[in-house]
Amino acid sequence: VFNNILENALQACGEQPEIHVTYAEQNEPRRSVSIAIRDNGGGIAPQHMTEVFDSFFTTKSEGTGLGMAIAQRIVEAHGGRIAINTVLREGAEFVVTLPRNEK
Repeated sequence: VFNNILENALQACGEQPEIHVTYAEQNEPRRSVSIAIRDNGGGIAPQHMTEVFDSFFTTKSEGTGLGMAIAQRIVEAHGGRIAINTVLREGAEFVVTLPRNEK
């Protein structure tokens, strides 16, 4: 999942890529950890926001368009979720939130 997001981020960035990875822990409504990956690429166009996780959707000239669809399925299979925050021409941020084991 993270490899796919990071590869997409690098491909989206220009000549001076900046990728920031942060995390935060939450206790409400359940114990979880969120990992945010933000890039300084072109962002995601508003008309594509609902398609990013669709199988075979891509804006690239090469690729299958399966990476983000598979990433979403993997995250959800682990009880988590993946979300997008974007500002056109200012970059995109993918946030993966996963539950923490209760021990």
